[in-house]
Amino acid sequence: MKNTKKIIFSILNFAIILLIVIVIVRGTMRLGTSSTFSGTRTGYSGEEDRGNWSANYRSLNGTLRKKINPETDMLHIQVETKSGTLSIEITDAENKEIFTAICDKAESFEVPVSGKVTVKIKAGHHSGSFSILSGM
Repeated sequence: MKNTKKIIFSILNFAIILLIVIVIVRGTMRLGTSSTFSGTRTGYSGEEDRGNWSANYRSLNGTLRKKINPETDMLHIQVETKSGTLSIEITDAENKEIFTAICDKAESFEVPVSGKVTVKIKAGHHSGSFSILSGM
């Protein structure tokens, strides 16, 4: 009887651990759309989800990347520049460049997309903001 209880207890523990691992892996897959950053930033405040990304800051210098899963087939991009430069590069799932721009003033773009894309932003001591929206 004691061995049966130990076996049942072991199976339940294994099942709970397996469930926790599945939840973590699934959560990580969903979070795979979060942005990455290499560089320096001051006064940075940003918002992001699977299909949208925006930020404003006093100073941004470096490279940011984010995979975006658009809600529509169009990305609406706005850049506000107080100083510095900001370049935007968008590539498709096959890593083929579908859009590129270098901004040193206020600009907006409409970029047609098909499926998940990767957005790469390079900032050269940029002060201002950007927004990339797909759900408009």
